[in-house]
Amino acid sequence: MFPFTLQKYHNLKRRYKTIDGVTVIEMNLKNADSLFDLRDPAPFREKDLDEDAVKYITTALREIDVKENVRLKIFMSHPRGPQDNEGAIKDAMSTYFSYEAEMKRSERDHIFRMAFKSLMIGLTVLCSCLYFSQLLAGRESFIAKFLTEGFHILGWYSMWKPVYFGLYEWWPIREEELLLLKASDMSVEISYFQEPKVLNDKVLSDKISSEETTSLELKHYHPVYK
Repeated sequence: MFPFTLQKYHNLKRRYKTIDGVTVIEMNLKNADSLFDLRDPAPFREKDLDEDAVKYITTALREIDVKENVRLKIFMSHPRGPQDNEGAIKDAMSTYFSYEAEMKRSERDHIFRMAFKSLMIGLTVLCSCLYFSQLLAGRESFIAKFLTEGFHILGWYSMWKPVYFGLYEWWPIREEELLLLKASDMSVEISYFQEPKVLNDKVLSDKISSEETTSLELKHYHPVYK
């Protein structure tokens, strides 16, 4: 099982390019607006990211070792405004992911506070139950044994919640926090490309005509306009 896990990890790594020791995550966008939630009225650098973009980036980061250097490379058409540059997009993404990481940290702190409160309540109930069970320990009646076992069960069950909080509840949130911090710190690179032009029937006919095709060939390619 363990070798299979390692093999799967290496297969995931091969999905992303590595340039000079930096793992590159690539995205294709029409322009910078496609990266953000246009419903958010906040200024550009404070806008929320689009949910699909966030899911794509965080999923890619989960497949990459958190200790590796990561760069986000965005392919888009020619810029349509001053915000379509690496610095502005980097600042906006860093602001968003830093805020989300702070929210995760606050959630984790809330869990620790709840765990502490639950621990105080659990210890109080446990000590009380153990005390009452000791009072009944020397009695041989069915009711006394029933109550003794009940106090034991109730006392230890009252410790379930703080144990769950302390052992299991907080660390997935910590992993999400580290992932978001990684996303906020990664570099951004933008490459612009020229959108391909689509030739309509008229342009195609003019091109064929310029190449001195025969009238028969021209009739074959040229549409009939009414």
